[in-house]
Amino acid sequence: MAQAFVEKNKDKYLHFVWLTQKDDNPQAIFLNDVDLLNSLQLNFEGSNLSADDQLKLIFSAMRQLVKPEKPNLLVIDNATAALSQIREIPTPPEWQVLVTSRQSIGGYEEIPLGFLSENAAYQLFIQHYTHSVTVENTALIHRLLKALGYHTLSIELYAKTAQHLNIPLQRLEQKLQNSLQLGYETAISSPHRQGKNIEQVFPYLVEIFQLGELSEKEEKLLRLWTLVPPQFVSLDFVLMLWGLHPDKDDVEWYAYMNAAKKLAQKGWLDREEQENGSTLYSMHRVIREVLHQKWVIADYETEYLPFAESVGSFLYEGNHNVSLRTYLIPFGENLLHFLDKEKHTSLLGALATAYQKIHRLDAALEAYQEALDIYRRLAQANPQAFLPAVATTLNNLAVLHSDKNEFAAALEAYQEALNIRRRLAQANPQAFLPDVAGTLNNLGILHRAKNEFAAALEAYQEALDIRRRLAQANPQAFLPDVAMTLNNLANLHSAKNEFAAALEAYQEALDIYRRLAQANPQAFLPNLAMTMVNLSIFYLQSKPDRKASVELAKEVVLIALQFQQIPIVMQYARAAIQVLKAWEVDVEEWLKEQGGG
Repeated sequence: MAQAFVEKNKDKYLHFVWLTQKDDNPQAIFLNDVDLLNSLQLNFEGSNLSADDQLKLIFSAMRQLVKPEKPNLLVIDNATAALSQIREIPTPPEWQVLVTSRQSIGGYEEIPLGFLSENAAYQLFIQHYTHSVTVENTALIHRLLKALGYHTLSIELYAKTAQHLNIPLQRLEQKLQNSLQLGYETAISSPHRQGKNIEQVFPYLVEIFQLGELSEKEEKLLRLWTLVPPQFVSLDFVLMLWGLHPDKDDVEWYAYMNAAKKLAQKGWLDREEQENGSTLYSMHRVIREVLHQKWVIADYETEYLPFAESVGSFLYEGNHNVSLRTYLIPFGENLLHFLDKEKHTSLLGALATAYQKIHRLDAALEAYQEALDIYRRLAQANPQAFLPAVATTLNNLAVLHSDKNEFAAALEAYQEALNIRRRLAQANPQAFLPDVAGTLNNLGILHRAKNEFAAALEAYQEALDIRRRLAQANPQAFLPDVAMTLNNLANLHSAKNEFAAALEAYQEALDIYRRLAQANPQAFLPNLAMTMVNLSIFYLQSKPDRKASVELAKEVVLIALQFQQIPIVMQYARAAIQVLKAWEVDVEEWLKEQGGG
């Protein structure tokens, strides 16, 4: 319905924003839409803004997209009553807002679709179904419409589906009668203005879709797409997440490309060609529900485990790619909606980490806590397998509490994680000593934030001792950790005015990062920039040395020019520029000389 409205009225609007609500969190409608954020040139990863403050910036940017001759249109599809919690959505005259929903939403004028007259129902049906619509078939169409209860949504979906699949009217009536005789039961319902529940459209569609008509590749791809969020997505991207690559799996790759085209022709998927030549696919949420009536996900989720694992890996690591991580959040949410969370708790933890990175701290807290509860329950039955996951989740939860300045909760979680990891390391030091050192390092950061310098020093020193021993056996794996702890220790010494010890630690960290960056610049230049900017500030404030401070700060800025997509590196660059300005360096002139202006 909304699509039809947009198509009919597209010339009346300057800008369109189409958003879809995918869960019960109304803020996620805006915060998770990568296209919207990119269009508004907003990037929240690494910021300390709350979700509410991020929304304010989004709405402020939207309100600036105004010209007197035309308004803009915001469409929010599949909304729930929770949308009423969002109070600052742009409003007329600058923005007109169209919301589609099966629920009443406070603050919005309702235009119910409900039941249609016989004539209106007939017109709606033939608008979407054009096969064999003749005078002779009028009576048959009316029998169909009567069986569908003259309900708007039912008629539209049934007609569109039948049109996509090229089903003749006589066969359509037969399938409809089959569904009534079979007496399908479904918990899916669509409330309408007369207070009844229109449930029959789903069993009708279950009957109309014939899975036996699909090839093996088509069926596999269709199963995979039930795990993809309800939005247009690149097939290349989905196949890559599933573990296929065109250079290695060219035969399989092109077989699935062909299968996707056929599925679109048969009406299972919607297809959209992009100006850049790429093709996007989407599955209507109703078809998804139909397939869940046909299939039990637990029967085939093992085959698609690589897909879930890839989504989790990108959510957790992100590879410094803010847009990718944000784009994948709906993928993680959709997977967890359908999959057994007890089997995919690591994905839940990765989603929590992604929420934390974009500063959706309440969502992160809820996800971490749910993951922790599951791991605790599993660890009771099998401590050897799941205690490490309990400790990791506690450690991550502590970092979140620390980010929220909830220091008591952070300390409690860190301490429990440390106790578990110490016990695990006693039994298997090679596997778990690195984790002990990681929690000690984080504990040191927490103590320093609380100005508990003695406790911070003790934690850092133990972490450093462990990491030095590990690096002796495996420098490639653990030298980066040594450098990180040295950097943190140097910051602590500097805060305590122990300048000689601070300089020694900074210098050793710098030397390690330089060697690492020579071998792998992409991985370690950002870390090198971190220690450089700390040392440049040290030479500005603690032990003034203009030459050393300026040289380090300039090098940080030059590194940052290579990593403009990584927010934390740009944060280092801003700090370095402040150092340069403090030394009265003409930054703009210097950047022009470097060709970076």
